Amino acid sequence: MNTSSSHLEHMLLEQICEAWHQLQQEQPLVHIMTNAVASNYVANVLLAANASPAMIDNPYEAESFINIAAALSLNLGTPTTEQVEAMQIAARTAHSLGKPWVLDPVGY
Repeated sequence: MNTSSSHLEHMLLEQICEAWHQLQQEQPLVHIMTNAVASNYVANVLLAANASPAMIDNPYEAESFINIAAALSLNLGTPTTEQVEAMQIAARTAHSLGKPWVLDPVGY
């Protein structure tokens, strides 16, 4: 390994450690919209990371809930029509508020 790649690995490791430390300090509320199969797994991973998951997929609650959440995660596994509507509202709102969000297209 050359010095340049060693330096990049060291910088990456520092960034990961800083992100982990920040996660532990902030304990963010994460708005999750996922399918029934993945819901429990996602919640447990977030709890293990010291975050607070909330599985809100109602279109009437999506906009107001993303206002208080720190981030949004969308999983397109097996969405209902109502969930797709809620996902669109939440993503639009998160984007307009500058909040981080991720789209997991699963099988699409």
